[in-house]
Amino acid sequence: MRISAAAPIAVLPFGDVSPVEVERAERIIGARFAAATVALEPVALPPFAFAADRRQFDADVLLDELFARLPERCLRVVGVTEHDLYVSGRTFVFGYAHLTDGMAIYSLARLREQFYARAPDAAVEAARVERALVHEVGHTFGAPHCEARACVMGVVTQLDSLDALAPDYCRPCAGRVRHGLEIAPWSAQGRWERGMALFRRREFARAVAELERAVRCAPLDARFRHGLQLARLAAAGAAPQPARSTG
Repeated sequence: MRISAAAPIAVLPFGDVSPVEVERAERIIGARFAAATVALEPVALPPFAFAADRRQFDADVLLDELFARLPERCLRVVGVTEHDLYVSGRTFVFGYAHLTDGMAIYSLARLREQFYARAPDAAVEAARVERALVHEVGHTFGAPHCEARACVMGVVTQLDSLDALAPDYCRPCAGRVRHGLEIAPWSAQGRWERGMALFRRREFARAVAELERAVRCAPLDARFRHGLQLARLAAAGAAPQPARSTG
């Protein structure tokens, strides 16, 4: 899928991640999404995201940490970590992403053969990293899990289902990703999306500022005006928080 991204995609290492792995993520993003990349400074894994009884980190909490560090002029931010991840209701996840808010994360832990007490295999690991990254970034552009056999957005529950994923998006999923890559963060649509993400996190003052920019760019768009009205009401304490969609 040859596309041209409207803005860079940021890569953020959580904890002690080899520069080789950061460079690999950047290469995959450049090759698969025709996007420039921005390598952010590594961030320590927050202690409050660690579940001591599981010895894993909560991927949902880490996504919120990523959102707080999403550069203003970047399309998306992708986190990478060596530590094992989980989300509520799941024993583990290879990666995780929100469908609407621009963040994704993947863990290298279970992508390596050594995790399963097997000899290292660089080719197998490379294929897993690429599938995991492309799958999770697809979610950030609104692509849900897909039932098409020849699609990288298939449901992943265990290692064999990850290994069985097709390497590419099917046509409908590719269309969703292509559309998302064309939306610049500083455009009216991009401002609206960022503003609504802030709204979902109850950062109402920042949401109002972002949505005001969207309305100034496209004053006739009813979605933008409605979003701004919601944010202003919420800032005044008059509106509930809507549900957040995750993938």
